[in-house]
Amino acid sequence: MTGTSGSVTYQDKGCGSVSGGASATDRINVQIVGTTEQRSADLTVGAPSTQGIQFVSVDNPTICQKGTGCPSVANVVFKTVDQTGAAQQGVQVDFSLDNTAATLGSTFGVTAADGTVSVAVAAKNTPSPVRVIAKVHGTTLQTVSNQLTVSGGLPMAGLSDSHTGISFAAEKYALDYSYDGDSADLTLRLTDRYGAPATDGTVVNLVSDGGTVVPAYCVTKDGAGACAVKLVVSNPRPVNGRVHVVAYANGQEYFVDANGNGVHDSNEAYDDTPAAVCLDKDENGACSSTEFLVGDINAPDVGNGVWDDGGSAFARMQRTFFFSSTTTSPRLYQVNGSGACTNTLVNDAYMSITMGGQSSASLQFCVRDGNANADAYGGNPLPSGVAITSAANMANASVNIVDASIPSGVNGPTLHTLTVQNTSTASPQPALASGLATITFMMPHTGSITITQKVHISP
Repeated sequence: MTGTSGSVTYQDKGCGSVSGGASATDRINVQIVGTTEQRSADLTVGAPSTQGIQFVSVDNPTICQKGTGCPSVANVVFKTVDQTGAAQQGVQVDFSLDNTAATLGSTFGVTAADGTVSVAVAAKNTPSPVRVIAKVHGTTLQTVSNQLTVSGGLPMAGLSDSHTGISFAAEKYALDYSYDGDSADLTLRLTDRYGAPATDGTVVNLVSDGGTVVPAYCVTKDGAGACAVKLVVSNPRPVNGRVHVVAYANGQEYFVDANGNGVHDSNEAYDDTPAAVCLDKDENGACSSTEFLVGDINAPDVGNGVWDDGGSAFARMQRTFFFSSTTTSPRLYQVNGSGACTNTLVNDAYMSITMGGQSSASLQFCVRDGNANADAYGGNPLPSGVAITSAANMANASVNIVDASIPSGVNGPTLHTLTVQNTSTASPQPALASGLATITFMMPHTGSITITQKVHISP
């Protein structure tokens, strides 16, 4: 204040937005200190202008491809503010997307009393990141949402491994028939036609003809497209020790997307997969009425002639497991010239080794368990984890088994090598004489079984 006059500075802090009006009146009161003298003046304050737009939230940052059965729509919220940060009501906001993997529920919206406006984003048929661009109409003010993700779709159903979006792996395939509770972890992985994990919540059902699958279904989660169960040794135990487990989920038939539009068109090739899921107990590749599980029982081995989408096809895979005998003597079988197991038992004539002037020589043989009921299918292996040792009952010789354990991934009789070593320190070494070799199988739960085998040795 100078002399008889003074001045003050007035700053609007949102008065113009009172009751949502276009303007407001703000009264300024002035009083001389120590007196009763005062004056007042009314200022008309214009409505504040929008100075910013903010991304607020998205209720579902991961949405599924259209038609997969899980949520495929997200709501994205923005907010407009004035220069003081106060909410701006009645502002038009225009919306657009940064790519074509989704669609918008509206191209614009008007802010509510709290300054917010929302828009729905719906996924299409392709996995992709998506952002919403929000722009205050008629201005250059804009912002973008946090990234949404259009996740994987339905698992692919096909007629070959290269066209099938389900895989089925096990911790081991050969279990101990005699040990109630022996188990193997089973893992299912499901993939859509783009190689993305199937959506969370995809259900995989499992059916077996032996033991117990615990639980009998699993659900994909954590964005991995995977889930797990156990196969447990229990009754019923098939007489031949061969247990079949089929896993299946609703999916989408494989097709060739010739024009790249993400959907199947009528002129595009596809895999017409069988219209039913069966448990192939006799391993003949065909579905009989006693093996039918779900689908069209009238055409279990053929397709329905149309491309199936929306979960109406079945992505499926079957595995064979072995409840292997551990209380009967394992059997040794001959190996042919190609190194493959045969159906001919090892005999004294086969167990003949020619040293050929060397200090060691070898021969191969195959091992089956003692369950002859499985021989029509090529025989069963011993349980995974069985250890094999050997010893020689002959002068100046030792025997050794190569590949001396049953691996976890075994799916049939196992191939092993018996090596005879001349252990004499004399020079020259004396020729070895024929004798006996013992082969001991250490079972995982029931102790050991030893076989004594005559070995013929020629110089």
